[in-house]
Amino acid sequence: MMGLLRMIAAQRGVEFRRHLEETVGLDRVRGIHLGVDPYWMTWVKHNWRYRWDWLDGWPPYGSDSLEESHFLRRRPPDWELHCQRMGYAAGAAPILFRVIFREPSDLRTGRGPTGQIQFEDYPIICESRGTCRALDLHEVDSVGRQSPNTSGTAGGFLRDVVKNIYYLVSCAHVLGEPGETVFMPGPADLSGHVAIGRVEMSLLPPPGRQFVEDPAERELSDMLDIALASLDPGVQDQGTLPGFGNPRHVTPVHRMCAQDPVRLFGKASCRVDAEVASLCLFHEIEIDGAPRQFSDIFAIQSCEPWHLKTQLVKPGDSGAWIVRSLGAITSWDGVLFAGDGATGYACFAENVMTAISQSLPSVSLIP
Repeated sequence: MMGLLRMIAAQRGVEFRRHLEETVGLDRVRGIHLGVDPYWMTWVKHNWRYRWDWLDGWPPYGSDSLEESHFLRRRPPDWELHCQRMGYAAGAAPILFRVIFREPSDLRTGRGPTGQIQFEDYPIICESRGTCRALDLHEVDSVGRQSPNTSGTAGGFLRDVVKNIYYLVSCAHVLGEPGETVFMPGPADLSGHVAIGRVEMSLLPPPGRQFVEDPAERELSDMLDIALASLDPGVQDQGTLPGFGNPRHVTPVHRMCAQDPVRLFGKASCRVDAEVASLCLFHEIEIDGAPRQFSDIFAIQSCEPWHLKTQLVKPGDSGAWIVRSLGAITSWDGVLFAGDGATGYACFAENVMTAISQSLPSVSLIP
């Protein structure tokens, strides 16, 4: 499903951004997300999952046309009535563009005759959110660096199968640049911290970098806030998630779907049950006081109504691995690195492993 959203982002995303620029002005927009109508998604899962492998089959591998996907053309019998009651245009597609404005006053700008921002057949959901910030602490196991003092979550561990070196994976804004010493617990938590390793790799979009519209021209650093730290000899990895064990599989992006149940274990929040929400074409996230543009990340939300869970994740949860149960094994979806109340933001684990393999090809999950 996320593969389908990526396809739509590639084929419609640039045009949609230009439409917003003309009607609203992108300076008012904090982010653009792609999701699906929840009622349609529930109907698809209930009615079609036993007839074909719809997660792997849509869109077809090698397809470059949305029209090739029968998946999008299927509708519940009462879809038109649902569209009317939701305020969508007649015959609306089940894919939603969600525009995140900076201020509530911006919601009144750029409206069409119906009071909505119009774009082809896609319903547009408009909302405003406050500043999204990385979830470290400047005042499961915590890790961090000493200057400045930080504290985040020791998300998970990988191993170099050739050199037999173990690595900790957390966030770049928590662990810092290559060469930084990593401490456990994070120095922002306790003064009695112990050095456990050194950062070998760190990826983070630079502040001020403009959003790259063409997906083919984006760099992996535009999609990631991760750091890989080698553990000192004698430091034992703590890679077991409570009740889940070590992840044994990296979830492919095309297998991830809206409403999929996921979990994370953060230093501050402990266990958090959530669900996959949307694909973020881009979202502005503030790290160390500077806004940075992220692309090709995903959002998670509470399984409960948002007004019952107004803060999904907390400062200090950055670096937590987002996982799911896949039969009898645990599969790794992504790395949490930011939040803005009822929504958390994460890098895809598939992108994380792709970036790591470019520098360290023999690094893998711990078997």
